[in-house]
Amino acid sequence: INGSVNMSVRDFGKSVVLYLIVGNLGTISIMFLAVLIEKKFMYIATSLELIGRHTIGILALHLVIYAIVESLFTMIGWNGITVEKVVEVLLAVVILVPVDIVILKYLPFVYGLKRRN
Repeated sequence: INGSVNMSVRDFGKSVVLYLIVGNLGTISIMFLAVLIEKKFMYIATSLELIGRHTIGILALHLVIYAIVESLFTMIGWNGITVEKVVEVLLAVVILVPVDIVILKYLPFVYGLKRRN
């Protein structure tokens, strides 16, 4: 109803009021979904918590994984399809969470932390 939104150029669609209403309803919906997942699906909640603790490492290094996956999919002729994007996201999480754990343990200065004795 509101059309396309692009906040980087201050384009809020057809109506700023509708943009604000939809944005707030989306936030509230995600909060209810998070509570539901935490109460009903504890394994999913635990996995999401682990991913959340390592978000900085994922965000810092995910483009490397994306570039590798993109080049592999281009070589087999599957570039630009939805499967490529799903594989990129899943591999970024699966590979980079353990990498971030290692960085936190052995190279804490990367995050501005002091090494534990």
